[in-house]
Amino acid sequence: MYQGYRIKINGIKVNNTMIARGTYSISTTGRVIDSWEDADKIKHEVLAKKRKTTISFELREHKSSEHAEFIRMVEKTENVPVEFYDDKTDSYTSGTFKMDTVEFSHKNATKKEITYNSTKISLEEY
Repeated sequence: MYQGYRIKINGIKVNNTMIARGTYSISTTGRVIDSWEDADKIKHEVLAKKRKTTISFELREHKSSEHAEFIRMVEKTENVPVEFYDDKTDSYTSGTFKMDTVEFSHKNATKKEITYNSTKISLEEY
């Protein structure tokens, strides 16, 4: 059952307001264990029973006053513990993921604060 958040990364719940509207997506694909072509040039693949999940979204534009919270989420990029809501089962699923390198860029800066651009987050299950 949905509990008010879509994803938890490195043990930190990602507040729904942190995710840019319309950017959150989850996809699952088969894990290829082995593949080959036979004598007739027909490709064969052996897939694992457990499917591989990919999650992507954008963190919305934000101010320097909020930046520490965004940074905490993306400190670890290898063997990242992730818990996410699965629409198909109406429950949360956990896994270990690899996160693409995250780079925050400045959109604007004033004497008092910095505004950061939206930032892409991509997670792929091991």
